[in-house]
Amino acid sequence: MIQLAKKNNPIAEFEIMDGRKIHLLKDSFDAIVCGFCIPYFSNKDCIKLINDCNNLLNNSGILYLSFVEGDPSNSGFISGSSGARTYFYYHQLKSLKKVLKNYSFKIIDIFHKNYKKPNNINEIHTIIILKK
Repeated sequence: MIQLAKKNNPIAEFEIMDGRKIHLLKDSFDAIVCGFCIPYFSNKDCIKLINDCNNLLNNSGILYLSFVEGDPSNSGFISGSSGARTYFYYHQLKSLKKVLKNYSFKIIDIFHKNYKKPNNINEIHTIIILKK
């Protein structure tokens, strides 16, 4: 993914890091894209990520979040196509909206994207575009 991003955006800078450590970044940003990060973050880590994004964004900065909405009690281990297992967290849009509001984010848009998984299973990805 990073190689493709570098190819498509040759003047941009990219860094691979644990999303739980973005508070270590020294710059501020006009936009932060957290594409499908929070499904791998507990609720506590998700709230920290939102706080860190708030601290890193310039005034009027844009935040992109995407996740699979669902009952957090259904969170658990899933296996990918390689057979590797990882813990997958479901988050509720209603709960995330409250957290985002607490950090003064304004919702610009919310939309849902159908994602076809193997075995003809459909999954709905929720995407939120926010402004600080």
